Amino acid sequence: MERTLRDATGRVAGWILPPIGNANTYRKQLAAGRAEERRLLISDLALGSDKSCRQSLEQARTILPTVAEATRSVVLVSSPEQLDFWRDLLTAHETADGDDDTVVVLRRYDWRGLRDWTQQHSAYETEERLTKLAAITGGWPFLVDKVLDLRDRHRDQDNALEELEKWLARKENAQEFVEAVGLAQDTLTDTDGEDDLVRRGYEAVVEELGSGWNPEGDCVTAAELAGLAEEDARWALTCLETLQALDRDGTRLRVEPVLHAALGTLGSKE
Repeated sequence: MERTLRDATGRVAGWILPPIGNANTYRKQLAAGRAEERRLLISDLALGSDKSCRQSLEQARTILPTVAEATRSVVLVSSPEQLDFWRDLLTAHETADGDDDTVVVLRRYDWRGLRDWTQQHSAYETEERLTKLAAITGGWPFLVDKVLDLRDRHRDQDNALEELEKWLARKENAQEFVEAVGLAQDTLTDTDGEDDLVRRGYEAVVEELGSGWNPEGDCVTAAELAGLAEEDARWALTCLETLQALDRDGTRLRVEPVLHAALGTLGSKE
């Protein structure tokens, strides 16, 4: 993720992207800078602790460049490894100084994004093939990349989609997919902390309401019926939506079909 951001922003003229190797370097770079210099600090915390994420965010807010005319922005990359930190960040309305932090959630390809992708790669450009691509991959970048690899290997785009369906039907491959999109299997099996709230919220929606579209309020009620306090129920749904495990259509929610099927494959008996 950090490399992708650096590749994208490094092409923007006038911005400097200093390397951030460790916490000490990060703190120094927060205060560094020269007059009229624009700097972007990208710190990948995906494998760090909740505590280190909170510290990095607080330092970004409080450690300013020593030169008044210097400009710097900070991007902190987090992952599902830090659900406690996510809860702090996603449920807070304002930061300590009254300014809103910008939270950017990585999302799947939507219909327009997939159409652009098909044109870029000269594949699945007909309406029928695009519809099938969307249904089988769910727009998950991991699966979209996988189908492109299969197409190149088989030299046939229709066979590639069929092969992807077969690939996902195998338990070890479903496990790889689930972990790649950030909803590791232990997130749905842990019995303590934020992971347990997410698991119970997901299971409650499926057990009480099924896999179709339902009003958001009904989803909250389903989680409450499973024993979650209202605040925890709402947080569980927020987290699941952030993970893209829930789709939203206005005030309605549903479990994302492709990921849900993969979780079903993992839960099935051999």
